[in-house]
Amino acid sequence: MTTAPGPDTARTVFLNCPFDRQYEPLLDAIVFTCVHAGFFPLIASSSGSVAAPRLERILTSLAGARFSIHDLSRCHGEGDENLARFNMPLELGMAMAIRGVPADGPTGHDYLILVPDEAHAHQRFISDLSGLDLYLHDHTPQVVSARVLKWLVSLPEAPTFLSPKTVLPKLVFFGDAMNELRQEWRGGPPPWRAIIEAAERIAAE
Repeated sequence: MTTAPGPDTARTVFLNCPFDRQYEPLLDAIVFTCVHAGFFPLIASSSGSVAAPRLERILTSLAGARFSIHDLSRCHGEGDENLARFNMPLELGMAMAIRGVPADGPTGHDYLILVPDEAHAHQRFISDLSGLDLYLHDHTPQVVSARVLKWLVSLPEAPTFLSPKTVLPKLVFFGDAMNELRQEWRGGPPPWRAIIEAAERIAAE
């Protein structure tokens, strides 16, 4: 039995974002954009391991990735208790710590931070990020994809250059493929390998 080759670790991208139904179109856009640009996205659960605690899986995945994308747009309170999401800032802090202590040579870890385009709200809820180049978006798949693509194609590791004209029209086809996969897996998250294969197929069309 042969084993499928693993991703090129020089172009792995850890995704730190919400994983709920409302965010699904944006997550799909990020995943597809990464794959189309020649990078390999991953999340903490993409390895299939469920024995290790979630925080351990997150840190292991982050440490093994060359890049990461962090969406801090869930900054508003939710529910009866009006609580905001703190998992995303926590994982961004992990990525910043990894970058500060690179373990695999001079390249270290690099990351993209996405924030909501709401009168620079990030300056109020996470002011310590002042001075960093943050990418603002309007919660639409097209804009999120364009922001992610701009960052990816600017990296030295980018294998090719793509413009939004090439990527954005295919988002709807990948969204349809993801809806089919979610139905096939009875509404649950499909295996990560199936997601990546669908993205590769549509990117090649």
